[in-house]
Amino acid sequence: MTRPTAIGRLRYDPRGASVPYRPWWLVLQCDGDWHRRLLVDVRGKLPQAWRIVTDPDRNVGKTRDVPHLGRVGRLIRPAWGCHISILRGERPTKNAGAWGRDNGFEVTFEYDPDPWYNNEYVWYDVYSEGLLDMREAYGLRREPKQALHLTVARWAEDVPPWLGGEKRRF
Repeated sequence: MTRPTAIGRLRYDPRGASVPYRPWWLVLQCDGDWHRRLLVDVRGKLPQAWRIVTDPDRNVGKTRDVPHLGRVGRLIRPAWGCHISILRGERPTKNAGAWGRDNGFEVTFEYDPDPWYNNEYVWYDVYSEGLLDMREAYGLRREPKQALHLTVARWAEDVPPWLGGEKRRF
C-alpha cells in the first residue's frame, strides 16, 4: 500500500504563542491547509458524539454534555500547528555549528492515513529517511525515543475521562 505524502518546512527552536523558548528543538511544520485537511480527516473518523465539538475551520469548539458520554472535550491546533518533532531538546554531539542553516528548507514525508489518539493529542505515524538522517548528522540516535509522528490536534480543557492515557486508533 502506498502511503500519502506531505511537505513541511524545517523550523529550528520554533516559537509558539503558548510555548516558551526551548533550545535544541527541530520541527517540521506543515502549512495551515495541511493542518485543516488532516484535522477534517480526523473529524471524519471521530465517533458521532465527538463531531459536534470539532471545528477545524475556526479552531474552536464548544465543550458540551453528551447524555451517554458525559462531558466531551474539544480538539484544537497544537501550539506549533501541524508538525513533526525531529529533535526534542536534544543537544547535538556533532555539527552543532550547522544548527539552523537549513531553516525553512522543505522536506517531503510519508504518513499513515489512520490517526492515533490518547488523552492529550491526535497524530499520524510518519516515515522519513531524510528526517532520521538529520538526527544522525547531529550525532544523535537515528530513532528518537518517540517515533516520528505528525501531531495534528490536541485536546483543550475538559478531556473526557473515558479517553484514558493509552494510544488508540480512531
